[in-house]
Amino acid sequence: DTLKMEVATYADGNQISKNIVEGTEYTHATVETNVDYTYVFKVTDGTNFSVGTIKKFFREGPSKITGISMSQVEKPVGFDAKVVWDKPVGATALIFSATNGVKNINETLKGDATEYVIEDVQFDEFWEVSVVAKNDKGTSLSVKTSLKIGKTAIGFLSIYATPEEHIAKGDDDEVCAWLWLQEEYPNATFVPM
Repeated sequence: DTLKMEVATYADGNQISKNIVEGTEYTHATVETNVDYTYVFKVTDGTNFSVGTIKKFFREGPSKITGISMSQVEKPVGFDAKVVWDKPVGATALIFSATNGVKNINETLKGDATEYVIEDVQFDEFWEVSVVAKNDKGTSLSVKTSLKIGKTAIGFLSIYATPEEHIAKGDDDEVCAWLWLQEEYPNATFVPM
């Protein structure tokens, strides 16, 4: 039997993985910034384990973007796509990238930016966005989101077959909810179950 290596990975003191790898190399592909990583390497024959060697690593840089989301904004004619995220920690700049497969956007934003609007997107386009925080010590991992542009519809789900039956047989709260929705959103659709 050939010897293998067990690699236990800890992030800020908490074990996040344990892997058995062939050979003498191990690659940790997604190393977050500002996290104390500890790696415990042990040689094994499948039954017995060596005492182990401990290595530590800390990657400096801004924290990655959190709270990212994307929504479409309807205008009198057409749509915009709005991307928002939480204010980044430790960033002096943000690298914003977006594509729909044809059009590409690559912008460097201020480090405290929390939104970007992609103007004049088209119906049925699929947009993919990534945001990376950057400072003089490095860059964070990329954070991604996506959105397909389309019509927005509001529906009212009911156990009754028609709006008339809903009003005649539904309880007071259900009837009021349907009537309010019709008043506030005249294009709302009644959806029987």
